[in-house]
Amino acid sequence: MSNRIQRWKENKIGWHRNKPNSKLIEFINCLHLEQGDQVFVPLCGKSIDMMYLLDQGYRVLGVELSTLAAEQFFVENKIEYSIHQSGEFSVYSANNIQMYCGDYFKLKPEDLKSVVAVYDRASLIALPLELRVKYASHLYSIITKGCRVLLLTLNYPQSQISGPPFAVNKEEVWSLYEEGFECQQLACFNDIENEPKFQRANVDFIEKATYCLRKKVGEKMAKKIKGVVAQFGTKGYGFITGDDGEKYFVHQKNIFNKSRLKANTRVVFNAEESDKGLVATNVVLEGGSKAASSSSNGSSNGMIKFAITILFIAQAVVIYKVFFASVVG
Repeated sequence: MSNRIQRWKENKIGWHRNKPNSKLIEFINCLHLEQGDQVFVPLCGKSIDMMYLLDQGYRVLGVELSTLAAEQFFVENKIEYSIHQSGEFSVYSANNIQMYCGDYFKLKPEDLKSVVAVYDRASLIALPLELRVKYASHLYSIITKGCRVLLLTLNYPQSQISGPPFAVNKEEVWSLYEEGFECQQLACFNDIENEPKFQRANVDFIEKATYCLRKKVGEKMAKKIKGVVAQFGTKGYGFITGDDGEKYFVHQKNIFNKSRLKANTRVVFNAEESDKGLVATNVVLEGGSKAASSSSNGSSNGMIKFAITILFIAQAVVIYKVFFASVVG
């Protein structure tokens, strides 16, 4: 994401638009907003969509890596602002809007505790595949249950032109979100006629899709992922850093073969959400230690049973021989 800062410095911001997005206007009601509700806009840049949200009576919380983008937003819209530090973020504040300048992946649930909806026009599609997975997982971890998301994507033959914006089809949206969100596609159409950049590249089509997502209520996220043990103390609990970049609390009761669990150990586990944050359950060593543990225990038990059986048979044979000899004699 570091090249995003450079693109702002060089004013290479082809994703920026000078008027509110038509799909935001058409489908904003799917967010079920009330006056004064706060909307989160990730990778917001200086999007004019934020002004549209403000004009509708909503509050806005944006996050943006480039301080130049933040400054341009407030200056170009003639909004007086102040700056203060909050953790790792420089926060640009004005009436009903805050813009956190810093790394999206450093946001915490307490930063978004007042957010009731998310608007994503050019965030997910700005990221390559490996970051899209991390992005969706992190969004799930920082927004509240019941929070709704208005998501806009593009889909086109990625082999015909490189991103960003990157191609994201419906199947990928479902794979990224359906475990933790209720997902609905609101619209999808081919808009190649209005995209000269893609026409010049002889791209066959460009589908623009709109989705409404809702973080599930009363259900746990339960997906199996891999990670590395960050620390595990003598008190029976510790933390695992998942390959998705998140940190998961783990208690010894959720670990198989815990005697072998040490820092930097690779593990596989179920990632779940609790009231206190992300939790790792059913933790096993990568490579199937649970199966190995259970199979080794089963193997040991089997060997014992086999030995007892052989001993019993041997004793029976001896008794039979003694009995037969006495009869014959």
